[in-house]
Amino acid sequence: MLTLVTVASLRSLPAMAEYGLASVALFIIPAVLFLVPTALVAAELATGWKGGIYTWVREAFGNRWGFVAIWLQWIQNVVWYPMQLAFIAVCLTYVFGVNIGNNGFYVAAVIIVFYWASTLLSLAGKGLFAKVGSWSGIVGTIFPAVLLIVLGALWLTTGAPVQTDMHASAMLPPWTGIASIVLIVSNVLAYAGMEVNAVHAETMRDPGREFPRATALATVLILLVFILPTMAIAIAVPHSKLGLMDSVNLAFQEFFTHWHMAWATPLISLLIAAGAIASVIAWISGHTHVNLVTPRARPTDGQQSSPGGGFVEFSTAAVSEWPVQWRHLEVRIAPRGAVIRSTIHDSAAPLHAESWQTPLELASLHRAVAANDPDAVGGLEAQGSARDRNVIVHVPLPPELVSAVLRASLTRD
Repeated sequence: MLTLVTVASLRSLPAMAEYGLASVALFIIPAVLFLVPTALVAAELATGWKGGIYTWVREAFGNRWGFVAIWLQWIQNVVWYPMQLAFIAVCLTYVFGVNIGNNGFYVAAVIIVFYWASTLLSLAGKGLFAKVGSWSGIVGTIFPAVLLIVLGALWLTTGAPVQTDMHASAMLPPWTGIASIVLIVSNVLAYAGMEVNAVHAETMRDPGREFPRATALATVLILLVFILPTMAIAIAVPHSKLGLMDSVNLAFQEFFTHWHMAWATPLISLLIAAGAIASVIAWISGHTHVNLVTPRARPTDGQQSSPGGGFVEFSTAAVSEWPVQWRHLEVRIAPRGAVIRSTIHDSAAPLHAESWQTPLELASLHRAVAANDPDAVGGLEAQGSARDRNVIVHVPLPPELVSAVLRASLTRD
């Protein structure tokens, strides 16, 4: 469900509704070229490596390209967040019956308030944001999408005026040269986000089975949420009224007004706003902090394992959250290789502070707050198992490397 609300958004439908039946092809082509391959890759990598896109790219191409990948994922949100939050602002104008959707101060205020609210909700814990995201996705994305489909079908069967060409010839997208290719490529952005929630795959009981199944189900639902409601909008809203932000609300307004149910427009607009908020929460929450020690073997050559190589990855929970610990690593070169000692340290602050005047007393307050909010970001599992905290790892090294390191150490001393 989190993957569905991360990717599928009713906000992007009006731009495609203008193309009528041709929008089906404009959704399917990017889905075949991008959505399905991305879903398959995310399902495969999420069950093989704990972590998200940074971990996957880093494992394959190194730290520099891992950083580039996660930076590119982040920079797209610089544009996406304001657009999605502006859509929420427009939806709320239909809820309260005010015509201020084009007021810059109003839209900016909604963007700031709801972005911070989503951030604070994400910080409140994985369990909470998962529940809010899932339920908001159901009532704010799936339900309005299904309702659009039902109303669109009723619109066709009752003989209401159809605002788009329904002949078979209209299924082919208009060819206008390079602009048509740009339209298909730009529609790829509508499918961005399949990989975001892969960082939470390890929280499933059986990631190897459950995450690929969840990804496959999300892929099918995403296509249905995009294609069928788009057609419902196309048949009900005149092309002259189609806009980038409020055409979904206009479609419901047209449907409900036609059947004398105008009172339902504010209610459905509120649900759509909730679904958009769920997608913002899902994007913000696409990370996790845990204590984890993971041996990484050298990749095989396809036939047999290469001898030696590999490394040990140490991940550490954020010191500002539960369990308020930090990791101390000691590396020692022994005759047979390296010895890495990992020690998890607790805060030296007292359990109870008389006041909040000194740094230690403030640290005590910090630990008390974290202890009362153990589900923050990494959740209760953020502390990791015993082997993920205090552990000694022996890493074999070539004898000549050990000798060189020891000689260099003696020379420096």
